[in-house]
Order: sequence, then structure tokens, then C-alpha cells
Amino acid sequence: MNDPIVCPNCKAPIDPSWKVCQSCRRPVDKFIEQTMESNARQESRSELQALASYGAGGLALAGLVGLGCWALFKAAAPAEPEAPPVVVAPAASTAAATVAPIKPPDWRFVGRVYYLSDAKPAAGVDVAYETPNGKRWSASTDARGRYSVSVPSPNESYRVSLSNGGKPLAYIEDVPALPFRTRSAAQRRDVIEQARQSTLLHTPVTPDSLETVQDFALLP
Repeated sequence: MNDPIVCPNCKAPIDPSWKVCQSCRRPVDKFIEQTMESNARQESRSELQALASYGAGGLALAGLVGLGCWALFKAAAPAEPEAPPVVVAPAASTAAATVAPIKPPDWRFVGRVYYLSDAKPAAGVDVAYETPNGKRWSASTDARGRYSVSVPSPNESYRVSLSNGGKPLAYIEDVPALPFRTRSAAQRRDVIEQARQSTLLHTPVTPDSLETVQDFALLP
């Protein structure tokens, strides 16, 4: 039996039909899909191993029953010329099922990019995640400003850069608890003014789950 599925972010139990965690509101549909596929592969492997064990045990039991019946027949039958010895071939061993190794899941950064001035989605923005040794993974935002970038390892730190047509774009990381796009126009203008008077520093990020959500607000 498989363990209940829990949210990779807040560890709360989640239903396989949910798209987002009801506790922390993180998207969980892809995580649920990958977990259920992994569980299905594990169950298939267990069934193959059980069938292999059952097959070997059944053959051995059949051999023992056959020998017992032959002994009873010989004891009850009248004396006859000695028959040639019966050679019982050993039961063929059941080969262990070969199970392909499970490919480790990708770690993904997902989110949206929007303009801080009017909170509208920013399409066609290149969102790149780069390691200190120069390896780079990127994706462009769609018409809704959404992106998804898969990276191979959760143990790396990644520097984020945003650009459009090769031109770097100034941005700030969104605040999950109170996204900038949900604030009033006056509040967003205050944030823009504060950003203009400050030096923008971006800390490298590391995935904290199979799907890490990061939103970005573009500065004018």
C-alpha cells in the first residue's frame, strides 16, 4: 500500500484530484502525477516479484506431490521386475524480472512574470537559471506571463536573469504572502520608486521541492 500523498512544500495531505495545495496554495498537479507514476511502477515491480516467487514455489510443490504418489503406487503394486530408475529433472528456475531503473524526476521552477506598473502579464520574456559554472536552462513566458524551467539537480544554486531579445530586464522577486499584482496602483508606484533608489541584488536560489514557484515583477 502506498503512503498518502503530501504537499512537497508544507507537508499537508493532498487529494490526487487537486491542482493546488489547499493549505499553502502551491501548484501540486505535476507533483501528484509524478508521485502516482512512481507508485504504479513500484506496485508493478512488487507484483512481478510475487509472481516469480509463487511460480518457483508451485513447481517445487508439484515435484514433491509427484514423488509421493509414485512411492504409494510402488508400495501397493505386486512385485515386478525392477524398473529403470526414474530421473526427475530439476524445476527450471524462474528468471528474476528485469525492471528498468526509475529516472529521477526533474526539478522545476515555475511562476509568472508581469509588469509592476500595471500588473499585466509579460509575454516573451526569457527566464534563465544559471549555475556558477555557467550551465544555463531557460524558457520564455507565454501569453499569460507563465514559464516553466526544468533543472537537473536540487543541490545547485541558480542565478536568475530576465531578458527580452537579449536585452537584460530589471526586476524584483514577488512576495508570495502579498503579491505586488494584488496591490493598488499607488502602492505599486511606491515600490517602483523605492526600487529606483536602491541597488537591486538578487540572491541565487535552490529548489525547495519538485516544483518551486517564483514570480517576478518587471520594473519600468
